[in-house]
Amino acid sequence: MENIYENMPVLNKYKIASEQMAIENNISINGEDEAQKVLSVSADVDVTTPIETLNGECNITGNVVVNVVYLCVDGSLNNQTAISPFTYKLKNENIDVNSKLNINANVIASQIDKLQNNQIKVLTTLNFDAVVVKNVDVNYLKESKTGTYVKQVEQQIIAFDKQNCDKFQENLQTSVKDGVKKVLMTNVDYVIKDYSVGTNFVSIEGDLYAKVLYANNQEIPELQTITIAKNFKQEIEADGVNKDNDVDIFAHIIHENVQVELEEKEDGETVIDVSVPLLVCYNTYICNKVLSIIDIYSTEDVLSIEQGEFPTYNIQEPEMIEGKIEGNVVLTENDPRVDKYLATANVCNSISNCYLQDETLYVEGIVTANVVYLNDELGNIQSVEIEIPYVLDKKVNLKSDVILEPYVTLCDVDVMVKRGREIYFDAKAKAFINVSTKDKVCMVTKTESLGKLPERDSALEIYFAKSGQTFWDIAKGLKIPTEIIANQNPNLSDPLEKDENIAIYYQKQKIENN
Repeated sequence: MENIYENMPVLNKYKIASEQMAIENNISINGEDEAQKVLSVSADVDVTTPIETLNGECNITGNVVVNVVYLCVDGSLNNQTAISPFTYKLKNENIDVNSKLNINANVIASQIDKLQNNQIKVLTTLNFDAVVVKNVDVNYLKESKTGTYVKQVEQQIIAFDKQNCDKFQENLQTSVKDGVKKVLMTNVDYVIKDYSVGTNFVSIEGDLYAKVLYANNQEIPELQTITIAKNFKQEIEADGVNKDNDVDIFAHIIHENVQVELEEKEDGETVIDVSVPLLVCYNTYICNKVLSIIDIYSTEDVLSIEQGEFPTYNIQEPEMIEGKIEGNVVLTENDPRVDKYLATANVCNSISNCYLQDETLYVEGIVTANVVYLNDELGNIQSVEIEIPYVLDKKVNLKSDVILEPYVTLCDVDVMVKRGREIYFDAKAKAFINVSTKDKVCMVTKTESLGKLPERDSALEIYFAKSGQTFWDIAKGLKIPTEIIANQNPNLSDPLEKDENIAIYYQKQKIENN
């Protein structure tokens, strides 16, 4: 029998360094409004999926959805929304036509560049975190030819199967007693809490949060903020998937399609209904148990052996971290004092780092927000941007070599002002982190005969074995079957408990074989 070789797909993941792009959004104020001052700007990003990959690059396309809240010359408040398309070319040598990308795109900054002639120019900075998911074909020795002895181990080999996306819609609803004159801004976020895999379906559970900034129905409208939370559970059809598949999950809110509807009740209450389209993407992986050859020798030939060590990744249960983000900012003397806090808008979360150190998982980031308030001396509405750094951590049982894909949601955001200048920020944070641990696959990839072994010139050989050596190590060194050692030295343990001088009788071998 000759050697038999096979190809086997092995999962590889590559985390690409974060990349950023700036996009300019030009917003025209419609109608008869005359904008005096922009109070807050909110921006979200939607990425078109699936992402088409080429060799060495891919194009990330999508839209930036920008909403600005502004103060009119007549003292009223209004808002305007604009959608700007974008294309970003991501280049990396690990991307090829068979790759799939896990993309986490988020807005890390948005600011007013200019307000002139009812035209508002907003500069938005996008951040792209990407992980390349693909298989690498490994050619390995499956069966060896006659006259060879092999050491085999069962190895768990993970291979990427496919990526699918599905969209569903959730509605969040609440009522406001003092009525709603106009909704000025709606920020929506989510957190995944759990998921499971069954026959032809993936089930996902999480929480949705909608923060609505509105002007109420008072004679002189006041700014109000209300947060709506909802638990959601969805079962997504997934042909060919079963409970033995490993899965990682990514969700994206389609911000440009978020809709807010108001329903006025006879008692003066207003029902706020927020419709949220959620896109869920999932990668499925196949786990194969392969009996692979990791070492080989021949009792007849001198062999040239090539052994390969290939990186691969195992999909772990996601990690969840809950914590608090707290901090304070003191206004400068040049900033108008806070006489009445009105609202917090444009809460923007930027994850700067996620890493594992000393069995602790860390997520570091910065939260920026606009605090909108009233200043009595000037008699108008002001806003100031605050910046709060944070660190979330959790003790975990993970290997040091991991790929971490974090997503952090802020909920229950609260702001308090003391002495007119000290702004205290407090929020609950929930992090969902996809985890892949790096492993290695070792196996013989090629053998070749360099000629016949020389004939033995003696019937006895003494082998000076060291403590800890196995019968396999000794037999490989002597180029004999392992059972010869056991048969001729029945008192030896495998592996050896101490140094031993082992006598091997080749004449006895011939007699037994005859």
